[in-house]
This record gives sequence, C-alpha cells and structure tokens, in this order.
Amino acid sequence: MTYYRFPDTKFSKIGFILFLTVVQFLARSTMVTSVFLGFVRSQLMLFGFICAAVVVFLIVNRRQLKEIIVDRRMIAILFATVLVLGNMVLKQDWRLMYFSILICFYFAIFLTYFMTLQEAASAYVLIMFILSAYAILGQFVLKPLVHAGLLPRYEFYSSGGWHMFNFGLTFTVDRNTESVNALRTFGIFREPGLYQIFLFIAIQLNNYTVEWKKQWRMWTVNLILFSALLLTFATGGVIAMGLYIVFLFFDKKLYKSRKLCILAIALVVIGAVGIVAAISLNDTWAMELVWMIQKIIEGSDSYTDRVGSVFTDARIFLQHPLIGDDIESVLYAVPNNTASSPILFAAFGAVMGCVHVLSWVALAWRKERSVIMNLILLLILFVPFNTQNVIHDMFFWLFPVMALVEKGLPLLRKKA
Repeated sequence: MTYYRFPDTKFSKIGFILFLTVVQFLARSTMVTSVFLGFVRSQLMLFGFICAAVVVFLIVNRRQLKEIIVDRRMIAILFATVLVLGNMVLKQDWRLMYFSILICFYFAIFLTYFMTLQEAASAYVLIMFILSAYAILGQFVLKPLVHAGLLPRYEFYSSGGWHMFNFGLTFTVDRNTESVNALRTFGIFREPGLYQIFLFIAIQLNNYTVEWKKQWRMWTVNLILFSALLLTFATGGVIAMGLYIVFLFFDKKLYKSRKLCILAIALVVIGAVGIVAAISLNDTWAMELVWMIQKIIEGSDSYTDRVGSVFTDARIFLQHPLIGDDIESVLYAVPNNTASSPILFAAFGAVMGCVHVLSWVALAWRKERSVIMNLILLLILFVPFNTQNVIHDMFFWLFPVMALVEKGLPLLRKKA
C-alpha cells in the first residue's frame, strides 16, 4: 500500500499522539461526553477535529491529490458508505447513529492513508498505558490525598450517580450510589464496563501488533493494563483477562521456561491465598471480587440482561437476516441491550455482521498460529465488548477496520 506521509519529525509524532488522545476523550464512551461537554457538543468537536486533520493532510499532500483520490482506499470508503447508508435507505430508518458508525469507518480508513496499523497501535497503547497508570495513581494516591485535605476537591456526579473526583486525566470514584467507598476504576470512561473494553483493545495491540524491540517493555505495559483491567471489577473483562493470560502463556510458549512455570504457579498460589485471607478479613477489594462472581452465580439483573440481550438480538436477526431491523427497535428490545456483535447482526443484517467479524479476524488472526488457538483468541476478545453496546464508539472500529483495509486491499490488487 502507498502511504502519504506527514513529515517524519518528533513534532508530527507527538502531534498525532495528542490528536488521538483528544479523539479518545471526545469519543462516545467517555465521562467528558456524558458529563462535562454533553453528547452533541462533544460529537461536534470530535467531527471538527477529524475534519481539521483531513484538511491538514490534504494540504501537506497537495501535490498528490490525484493519487489520493484514485487510491484503492476509495473502494473501502465507497463500500462502507453503501454498507451503512444503503442499509439506512432500504429500511427508511433515519436515526443519526448510522452516520456515527459511518464516521468511525471513515476515520479508520483515513488513518491508513498516512500510517500503518502498527504505528497507530503503538500510539494508542502508549496513550492507554499513560492513562491507565494515572488512573491507578488517582485511585490509590490522589484520592487519599484529597480525603486528607492535601489536594483540592474537584468533585462531580457521573451520569450513573457515582460521586467522583476529577483529576484531569482520570475520573476516580469516591463512593457509589449506596454512599460506601468503592475501588472500581473508571479511567476517563463513563463506567468501568466501558473502560475494560478499551483496555482489552490496548492489551491485544500491545501483545500482537506493536513491534517491541525489548520484550520487557511489552510486559511492563501488560502489567499496568492488566492491573487497571482487574480494578474495573467488570465481570466479563476480568474473566476474559484470566483466559487471555492463560492464552498468552501457551501462545508465546512461556511454558518452555522452567523459571516462568515456577513463577506462574507461585503467583497463582499467592493470589489464591491472598484472596482467601482478604475475604476472611472482609476486605473491600476482595468483596468486590466476590460480588463480581455472585452476579453470575445468583443471576443479577446486570448478568441476566446481558445474556438475555444476546438471545433477543439473535431472534431479531433471524427475523430480518438481510438488512436487519431498525436500530431503535433493536436497542430497546430488552432493557439493557449490551451485546455489540449481536446488535450489529440484528440491526444491519448478515453483511455488516460479517464485516464486523472479519475485521476482528484481520486484527487478531495469525497464519503461524493453529486454527483452534486463533478461534480461542477471537472468543476471548469477543467477551469484553459484548458486555456493553459500543457499536457507535470510534475505537471499537478503529483498529479492526484498519487491519481489514491493510490486509484486504492488497488482495484485491492481486486478483486484478
């Protein structure tokens, strides 16, 4: 693929990282959008930032405008337009969410014009690493300092009723709706269940897309991202994290090292003993873990709604397999329709659903890995973002679509 690069300077690299950070803050799932700016204002600002970036890109590459216009990426843009707006016209469903999803496609394709998936992934992993480290700092250092009166209080209530502290790059929960202390980390996101999705995306990119020269750096980033994910106490995300760690252990062949095997066994034993001891002492964080598991065992409303949404979406898809039902009917078919993948099948039909699945296959599948291991990884990845509805969030689409474009368009060239 041909890339129309910005000048290779520190300024352009730092500028892109800051640009992507702003896009993440203004995305649909953040506290900035839900509390501080509001949906309309944040989305207008997001659209403005993206348009400004496109204008700058065209100015920088003004001598190659013809090549840009006839580039094969235009096939991807046309396909995305027909896929989304065509579905909208066929159903005569005029909700603006179609345009939100289409902009997600456009943004991902736009980035492929001037950078590789690996380069974009490196920037995002760095962003999430910094934000996650700061979220942990906010929870265990900055919040106690506020309680001690050593830092000023910048407090607010989230849309979910949580009493929060605003630390700029993270929003830390002080107490929940029952006015008791809480340890769940939110990062910059509207709720922990959303935070865990984007942490998981960063984890996958960190382990399999970013090209690390030194492996210890990858594991350092993993440590922070895994810690932040555990502290969300989001049931789906924590379970998926446990499975993912086991997957990494075998896929990266860590079991071949006797020292690592002994270390892994020791960590499991220490962790189990620590949890038992904490539960016996009625420690807060252990109770969070217990409550997280109890939601599944006892069938809480949160758990049953999520399971029920999968079956409901599947039923709607079978009734409208070609173009799906209108989005509003799908989203409100159950009280909390949170399964992103089934929602796409139910609201858009088989073609969009398959594009969604293929995009994640393009991102995660490796030829050198066995089919079974590839399928296991995809199932693990599908767990977190099917506990929340994020079909309209920029970063739910960004890296899978970039991977699909990067791997799919060269295949078209070969066939031609």
